[in-house]
Amino acid sequence: MDAATFALGQMWPDYVAGMRTNQALLLQQMARCRLPGAERERWLAAPIASVLVFTDDACQDSVSALPPLLAIAEVARFELRLLRRSQHADLQRRLSGLAWPPVPMFFFYDAFWVEQGRFVEMPKAFRRLLDDPEEAAWLRDKDAYAEAWWETEFAELGAVAGWAAGAHAQSDGPAGSAPGAY
Repeated sequence: MDAATFALGQMWPDYVAGMRTNQALLLQQMARCRLPGAERERWLAAPIASVLVFTDDACQDSVSALPPLLAIAEVARFELRLLRRSQHADLQRRLSGLAWPPVPMFFFYDAFWVEQGRFVEMPKAFRRLLDDPEEAAWLRDKDAYAEAWWETEFAELGAVAGWAAGAHAQSDGPAGSAPGAY
């Protein structure tokens, strides 16, 4: 990753203005999603400089996943860019190492363009809820679904920020850095 590649992405206002589907739903979800107060300090201190998102307008997981990231972006000190997978599939394959990478996919980079972590498709804890028939039953309610998704995503993204802060506290930059487990 480098600055020129990152610059291929659209800034949020440009991305949302160009959405052909799900724009109203995404904006509605964004209006409801709020960053928990305890997460503010974590993101203010996180050494994340850039976040690159691969998404597609029609992806329902993106409609669920983007509001927490954008709530974080309101307080964090990182630059956010978005790419449509349909237009940048080769780049997403190269960065992810996957032949068929899912969306959404968020890549978190430090100031040296070292990947600090990634978010893939949906929170891992949320997927476990969906896989459990007893737990999944209460997620049929749209509000419960959104709240459970956002809570688990904030936790997973918070782990990326916490890992990155710990890694940078122990290093002077890219030589001591390594990608996060998320």
